[in-house]
Amino acid sequence: MAKQLAITLVLFSLMSFILLSIIEDLYFNKKLNINSDTIISIEMGSNIDILGRQLVELEIVSNLHLFKFFAVKNGIHNNIRAGDFLAEEEDTLYTIIEKIKSSDEIIYQYRIIEGEKFINVINDILSTDLFNLNNFSLDKIDYHIDANFDNPEGLFYPDTYNYTANIDPISILQMSHDKLYQVLINAWEARDSLISLSTPYEALIIASIIEREAVVDDERSIVSGVIHRRLNKGMPLQMDPTVLYGLSKDYDESIMLSDLRYDTLYNTYTRAGLPPSPICLPSRLSIEAALNPDKSEVLYFVATGLNDGRHQFSESLEEHNEAVSLYRERASQQ
Repeated sequence: MAKQLAITLVLFSLMSFILLSIIEDLYFNKKLNINSDTIISIEMGSNIDILGRQLVELEIVSNLHLFKFFAVKNGIHNNIRAGDFLAEEEDTLYTIIEKIKSSDEIIYQYRIIEGEKFINVINDILSTDLFNLNNFSLDKIDYHIDANFDNPEGLFYPDTYNYTANIDPISILQMSHDKLYQVLINAWEARDSLISLSTPYEALIIASIIEREAVVDDERSIVSGVIHRRLNKGMPLQMDPTVLYGLSKDYDESIMLSDLRYDTLYNTYTRAGLPPSPICLPSRLSIEAALNPDKSEVLYFVATGLNDGRHQFSESLEEHNEAVSLYRERASQQ
């Protein structure tokens, strides 16, 4: 009798195990009833209850208790990772759980735009919900460039950077700075041997001015040549974007005669030499142009007035004044 009872219990346990496995397999491997891709955002400290309720709210899971039972049975409750995960139309509950266990998070992209001011980048970061800003501080960045650290302008490379949700944006800025340093040093090592710059940081300042002045690529080296020749001759640079930067104005604002006369550290009309720091985040093309200026005798330039982004370059002040008159005439007709 005892032997028969034992056999019965074994058979019952075996059948229960087989039935449970079948139910589990059907439950976890059944295609989900979602009509479009859905983002599952798991916050730090989430447990199996929080995750289960969230999956129910997203209509990915229909039975919370069944989900929790199988999740605990398979050890999933010990592998809940914070982050954003994508539930796709072809997914099953099993593939979603595997994404969470393996930290297969959604990869987002953050773009730092060339010619942008660093303060605008910071303001954009502070308004981005996907970042973890709890311990955000620029003091965490390991700078490689001997620079004016009262102003980190220009020390970050404009590019697109991948990241996952809830990261400290300092990691993106560190990548950006590291890349800027490598681009700058590579360009410095390949520089024209005749230029009279003492440090890569000076080249970075020039590159930032080129970035704001040159709209079309083939004019970058020409603008660079103007800057270098003016510096060598002791002439003021007289670059409008530096004036706007010193006044904390946007670059698309009109510049007034009173702006040109208002003295700041960045006013290259009232002060000779380079401004104390870059005025924006320059691109690789501008950095390379800063270190390889053209060989002409051009000292002046003004916009053509044709709305083509191009400039009229002149070697003499007389030619330049004529170009300015032509620009004003064209601008008045628009």
